[in-house]
Amino acid sequence: FLFALITGLTICSFAEAKVTFISESDNDAGASYIADPNLKNPIKYTTGEKCTAKGYVLTKCPSGYFLTGRFPQDGNYYKECCSDEYAFTSEDCVRAGLRPSVTKCGGLHRCI
Repeated sequence: FLFALITGLTICSFAEAKVTFISESDNDAGASYIADPNLKNPIKYTTGEKCTAKGYVLTKCPSGYFLTGRFPQDGNYYKECCSDEYAFTSEDCVRAGLRPSVTKCGGLHRCI
């Protein structure tokens, strides 16, 4: 639920004018054109460039970690890697008779 809520809020926070062009070339596949009112011509960005420009730079994590903070427009890019220990909501910890950690990763706690 928390992940869905955060994802929904994140999607709503992005506002940009997008112009889509039909190209005769396959070289533009996967590209978007963002209209900048200060420029005469639109700037071409690939989806990957948009992700990294907004801080979503991770595509994999080392063993024992999981990806969190998925980029809403491309599920291949994430904000951070969290240790597998951070897999619980505070309610999960309390139900197990433990305390949730003060620190969080990806909105989740360790149970201590």
